[in-house]
Amino acid sequence: MFQGCKNLKYVKFPSTITEFKNEIFYNWSAADNYLNTIKIYLPCVTPPTMTKHTLCNKTGNGTLNPTLEIYVPTNSISAYQADADWN
Repeated sequence: MFQGCKNLKYVKFPSTITEFKNEIFYNWSAADNYLNTIKIYLPCVTPPTMTKHTLCNKTGNGTLNPTLEIYVPTNSISAYQADADWN
């Protein structure tokens, strides 16, 4: 979806999103654009499901991309932390 977007600064997803597919931020890393961090605003109360490497780093090894800041509703933080896809 956003693979290789070098100038992306933030993404706000709708609260109705229920699933993320493979590698939506793949091939975007601090090494490519070291001054920028992508801020992801995710107003979903229930954590969306994710497939393999959805938010992975450039190498695709499954490690969360360190240049992503993810914002979720305060009352949903524990749900995201408890969800195997998000922790």
